[in-house]
Amino acid sequence: TLELKDTWESEGQTCYNYNVTLKNTSGSAKDGWNVAITFNENISLNQGWSGTYSVNGNVLQISPVNYNAKIEAGQSIADIGFIICGSQNLQVTN
Repeated sequence: TLELKDTWESEGQTCYNYNVTLKNTSGSAKDGWNVAITFNENISLNQGWSGTYSVNGNVLQISPVNYNAKIEAGQSIADIGFIICGSQNLQVTN
């Protein structure tokens, strides 16, 4: 689940604070995960936590860090988040 928590203006751009929750709905533990979030335009990453982040144009990739790589069956991890900046018209497209 991707949740927009806050937005603000900074140096002519709009910044967006998102929280991510991942739930393992399978019947077995998952060791390792990867999330790709696509936006309607290029973004810049300002800050990210509880993950390893990379940006390629309008796509933000998030992969786990050692303490949250494994998600047990039926469990969730929720302390993942990031701040990106772009235009005031920035939207998630996937």
